[in-house]
Amino acid sequence: MLTVREWRHIRMAKRAGRGNDPGHVLTPISIYHQDGKKRHPILGTTATTADETMCFADFSIRWLYGLLLQEDTNFKQKNRLRSTDGRDPALGPGWATFVAEEPYFNHLTNYVDQEEINHCVGFAALWSANTRRSKGLRATGVRSVSCARSDMFRPNGVGDLQKGERYANMDYIFLSSIAAGSLLLITITYDIACQWFRNFFSRMQQLPAHLRLSTGIDLRFRIPKFHLEAHKETCHAPFSLNYTKWVGCTDGEGVEHMWSWLNKVAHSASMMGPGGRQDTLDDFCNFWNWRKTVNLKSALLEKMTLAIPQALVHHQAFTAFTSGLREHHSADLLEWEKQVQAWELDQANPCPFDLPREDIRMSDVKKAMAEEEHRAVERGRSAAGDMSPSAFLISGLDIEEAQDLTTVEATQLQTSRTSLLKRIAKFRNAQTSYMPGLSDYLKQTSNEEDTTTPESMPLFLPSFFAEDQRATICEPNLCDLEDRLRFAQASEALSKLRHQLRTRSFAHSYKTRNINSQGAYTRSRLLQNQIEVRIKAIRIIYNIAREALLSLRGPGDWENVLQPLRPEDIRGISERTLTAEEQEEYRQTRALAGMSSEAIQNELNGLGLTSGQENIPTVAFNRSLALGEGRRTLSWIWYTVTDEELLGAGEVHACLRVEWVKARAHAERWREEVLLLEEEMCRAIAYCRWRASYWRNAETPKESWTTEEELVLYEGVRAYARRQADYECRRALQWEDAWRSIRERAEFVLTSQLSQTGPNILAAPALVVELDLDYDDSMEMEEIDEP
Repeated sequence: MLTVREWRHIRMAKRAGRGNDPGHVLTPISIYHQDGKKRHPILGTTATTADETMCFADFSIRWLYGLLLQEDTNFKQKNRLRSTDGRDPALGPGWATFVAEEPYFNHLTNYVDQEEINHCVGFAALWSANTRRSKGLRATGVRSVSCARSDMFRPNGVGDLQKGERYANMDYIFLSSIAAGSLLLITITYDIACQWFRNFFSRMQQLPAHLRLSTGIDLRFRIPKFHLEAHKETCHAPFSLNYTKWVGCTDGEGVEHMWSWLNKVAHSASMMGPGGRQDTLDDFCNFWNWRKTVNLKSALLEKMTLAIPQALVHHQAFTAFTSGLREHHSADLLEWEKQVQAWELDQANPCPFDLPREDIRMSDVKKAMAEEEHRAVERGRSAAGDMSPSAFLISGLDIEEAQDLTTVEATQLQTSRTSLLKRIAKFRNAQTSYMPGLSDYLKQTSNEEDTTTPESMPLFLPSFFAEDQRATICEPNLCDLEDRLRFAQASEALSKLRHQLRTRSFAHSYKTRNINSQGAYTRSRLLQNQIEVRIKAIRIIYNIAREALLSLRGPGDWENVLQPLRPEDIRGISERTLTAEEQEEYRQTRALAGMSSEAIQNELNGLGLTSGQENIPTVAFNRSLALGEGRRTLSWIWYTVTDEELLGAGEVHACLRVEWVKARAHAERWREEVLLLEEEMCRAIAYCRWRASYWRNAETPKESWTTEEELVLYEGVRAYARRQADYECRRALQWEDAWRSIRERAEFVLTSQLSQTGPNILAAPALVVELDLDYDDSMEMEEIDEP
């Protein structure tokens, strides 16, 4: 095992060119210059030359030379206390992906008692990993900083964690991975970036001077796309990669693939000594980087083949959307553009991606009730059972909504019924504490529950009983709590209903303008049917909440706000109901044109809400209503919308703005993706040529080899350098030839089509690119001996 470690270490040094130095790998190498700038520890050359050149590029395209990084923790890469650094040292500390241990641990000694991070996300794995006991472990996991574009480990971007995720570890590893560069723009993704970025620059001042960033650097913190959904709503827009300029379509999730592959060695590495484990993980990380490098030819080609049509499609959609809005909303477009540009420069400005909040939300009411119960406990009043009164009622409302969804969604019915029965049984146990008279009532009425259909089982909440019965069945304050929850439930249901109606209007408008084939029409109808199912479920929830309020409150002024929700009331702002005469006239006209009755009914259904179900009238999209038709009236459900939501005669201003800025962001991200891929292809070819030049220069003069033992090695060293240079030259030619056609296409699209504003941006010459996406790299990996 020791021999294998030595062989790996020597091979790593040989491939890095250390064998071509007359002093060989045994020559002591200083990691830092006297001026504090970091240099590559193996090559012994300054790593900032290329980066400093990039800093002077044209300001408008400087983002192409920024860094897109991803940071993450792997708690499966543990290490037990098996040996010591003195008995088992690393052969190349700080030479590859791991940070140099001595300065790293010296830094961590100042942060032994640092508190854990306060997560705002809901991933249970993160919580358990951070709070798991670390007894008997030297390292509870590893942390890495890698390239978010190519998914490669960064030099000095991996380090051990001693106690979960701490700022001290995170800051040091991240800054170590970028200390060799002097870029002006860095975007780093991390699943809890919303917590980490706070006070980052003040913490950085406590690190060694050579790790501190310059004041002119633009450092942006974002959250990977998959992890973002679990965060609070306030984190979504500011930390979203979809709404961040100059990142293309980077998702920040590539590190998960890297962990999945590296975890194959986790069990073996956990039992190794500190030096053996570090050398082993360095070797595996180097191999991963090498494999990604030799596969760049197919990887970048596949990405570009996807990016070009996506950029065209999203640009066309945004152009068409903007053209449609410009006629009646030109002033709004200018205002929205200014708003989104101001927000991109400074996120302290109002966010254009956020819809205005409703006045009453269930979450707000639940929070208020929890605070009231906390104050009651502080005064010495405790709950009767294991759960509080509000928690008891909230549980009942949740079960009630689940019953409705079980009725609406017939799929997996038996599984849903089993889950409902378990929840109802738990609810019944708590119900005995807050409704002590319920058992006597059930005995008097001989009410036996049918457990075969739990979706129809009554929950017997206070609103179920008459006013004179509640005093003997329920606790006094239970009715007031349900009243507050029911009012919030009904108000929130109206808000959700308006959102679904807006979605239905946009789906209908999109289908009318863009769908011209039977297959696309069928897919569109499937989407509309899904929207109708949601609308039906929301209507059921609203009616239940309103009936409960009517039982609890009785008739009153509140009915002016929460009116009965009839079928004809469920229509969008730009929709109106068709009268029976209009529907009959529509059928006769289509029948004279030769259409079958089934096709006519399908068209009527396609106008909006499905006709013929529960006597719901057909709803037609009517653009003139949105522009101010005076003889028609809005449905009452829109009367309670806040002023910020409405524009003129009822157009949903905020919703239009959000849809427009999202379309703008999608078009820009895909255009940036094409530009980034073009630059990466160009950079990859230039890198191969630079490496070839480096190996040619590695042929040191024979006079530099002074001893007889060195002269024996001279011929082999020179032949190795020439072979490596030849590999790099051939790789550059292969990549250039494989990418030539797609790069020409990308250049044409960027210069002639993505800059157009007309609707016919897809009218470009067709290009057929043959791709072998099942590319087998085994031959090339055997042929090219270069990590």
